[in-house]
Amino acid sequence: MQLSAAAVAETQTDRPRPVTELSMHETVVRLLDQEPRGVLLDAPAGEGHLAEELASRGFKVHAVELNMDQVRGRLAHYQSADLNKDVPFADEFFDYITCVESIEHLEHPHHLVRELYRVLKPAGKLIITTPNVMNVESRLQFLFLGWPTHFEHWVYRPPSAPPLNFHINPISYLELRKILCDTGFAIEQVTTNRFLRRRWLWAPLAGLVRWWTNTWLRRHEVTGFREVLSAEVLFGKLLVIKAVKRKPEVAHAK
Repeated sequence: MQLSAAAVAETQTDRPRPVTELSMHETVVRLLDQEPRGVLLDAPAGEGHLAEELASRGFKVHAVELNMDQVRGRLAHYQSADLNKDVPFADEFFDYITCVESIEHLEHPHHLVRELYRVLKPAGKLIITTPNVMNVESRLQFLFLGWPTHFEHWVYRPPSAPPLNFHINPISYLELRKILCDTGFAIEQVTTNRFLRRRWLWAPLAGLVRWWTNTWLRRHEVTGFREVLSAEVLFGKLLVIKAVKRKPEVAHAK
């Protein structure tokens, strides 16, 4: 899928640029194109690339960003906010929320999800992303090196690397699933922006993981976790999760 003509190209330095891989924004837009238009929160906005694209597609977009100096967008409404703290909007204000390149950067991921739940309308949709530390490449790297992919800066940062807002919380799919479900969300779809390169090389390790996990699940009579064996979780580079806010009485009855 190609972004619309109103989207901003990465090479245009005077326009908003993606804060993550462009394929991530394309995946998020594709998921939202299935939905009726409504009021949407993009948190955080980065330079405003995703917020501008969604605004050009008919959503009424509000966006928050800690570093307002980097925001270049014009179509969405932007304001400053620290997502480690409260989200500065009233209860049940939004129909949709996109949360890209955020939760792995924050000190309080549980608080973030509770705040997103609060400002989302009942049956509203949340799209949240995170680096996939459960794919087979990341598992193997953790086994031998002690840290998952996307978190190499824990031990090494090239001297020439620019200052970054580093990833500080490796959130696995299972942990994020638990946070979302405990807060009151139901997961609607799990996808990825792209699969690992040379995926066929990882197939034997993925087969071993599937066999071992299936054996454990059968032994303990556990159901409902088969998505951890999906191609998206085992081979996906970055995870994109679409969840729906359940009605309060359903959420609290869980």
